[in-house]
Amino acid sequence: MDDITRRVQQMYTHFPLPNFEMPEMPGEAELAAMGPMHRLEYNFYVCHPHYKSFAGCRMLDGGCGTGNSTYRYAVRNPEVEILGVDLSEKSVFLAESRAKKRGVTNTRFRQVDLMNPEALADEGPFDYIASEGVVHHLSHPLTGLRHLVDRLTPDGLIFLAFYSTKARARVSHFQKAIQLVLADDEREDFGKGLAVAKRLFGSLARAGHLEHEVAGLVNTDQEIVDTFLHASERCYTIPELERLTSDAGLRILRFHPAYLWDPAYWLDDPELRLRAAALTPEQRWHLGDLLIPHHVLYQFFACREDYRPSTAERSDDDLLGAVPRFVPFVDLEMVTSGDGDGGFGEAGGGRLAFRDGMKQLADIELNGDQLKCVQACDGQRTVSRVATEAGCDTAQASELFRRLAAGKAIYFA
Repeated sequence: MDDITRRVQQMYTHFPLPNFEMPEMPGEAELAAMGPMHRLEYNFYVCHPHYKSFAGCRMLDGGCGTGNSTYRYAVRNPEVEILGVDLSEKSVFLAESRAKKRGVTNTRFRQVDLMNPEALADEGPFDYIASEGVVHHLSHPLTGLRHLVDRLTPDGLIFLAFYSTKARARVSHFQKAIQLVLADDEREDFGKGLAVAKRLFGSLARAGHLEHEVAGLVNTDQEIVDTFLHASERCYTIPELERLTSDAGLRILRFHPAYLWDPAYWLDDPELRLRAAALTPEQRWHLGDLLIPHHVLYQFFACREDYRPSTAERSDDDLLGAVPRFVPFVDLEMVTSGDGDGGFGEAGGGRLAFRDGMKQLADIELNGDQLKCVQACDGQRTVSRVATEAGCDTAQASELFRRLAAGKAIYFA
């Protein structure tokens, strides 16, 4: 283990993160609030246009900390075997004990140094890897990322998160200010450094000079150490991330959340939208980054550089056997007409409007049978069964769900 990695391990041993415990097994409302990124079938669908069965799939949470992220994935994907690994033995202990307390049965945890190329050699490949806010803390980010890619299946997905140089600028200034006022022995002792940092923030707050952006990051000792006294940290620009991922053998598929990276979300001028749409995906990411006012983390999905998923459209028979599910966080508004009772009467038609966050995705006119299909879509029935339940022609139901999928309102499982 190199010296930087040893310092990071020491830091998280004394100040493990996350420092709060997730609640007991969540209900439907809590599951929905976790967002779509923790549902693997959705992530695969939007990034790879092919169906993937998740029975027996394996996931790696690379840098799981005290297990909150692993827990979110576990409860959203009960059919997936999940391994959480972390550099800190204390964090792994807390993750294991909390998983046991919550009754989670599809997780395991191990103490692992991601800088060690042999650390996961006995685990075999993983279909999905998540490493959120971890690689930028490694002593050699490219080396550590390559070790993760080595454990990814040929058609697997990896979800990564890195600090943004632009959005992290103010934090970086405070990190340097703290280092300037620390004595030599205080730089070597996280506890002593924390005491000085708290005095500094307290003094600024009393004088009314602690800006809101920074005040929200100093609520706990763990947050202060992780944010302002970290033993190893690197921030990135979009071009630097593109080089890093390419050098590691990865290809970026999309940034998350996708609508924030679409320049059309920020522009209401039709001509400017057309110009933005004519750019390459990479150019649109650059433009989106310049327009987005504040992104602390760059979050994105990637796959192996040499993997090219099939782009063939589903056949009619395949579509009829697929299960349509509405995308989490897409708000639906159904407006009916013709029957006067707000229901789905035979004479009624209407429209279905849906949006992702603040972005209007589509506004589709539907007839009465199609509206009944929407009502019958419960995330469990196949397209064929939805059509039967709604008394709708299967061809009409298939055309409806193709339109909804094209508008990113549903995905197929």
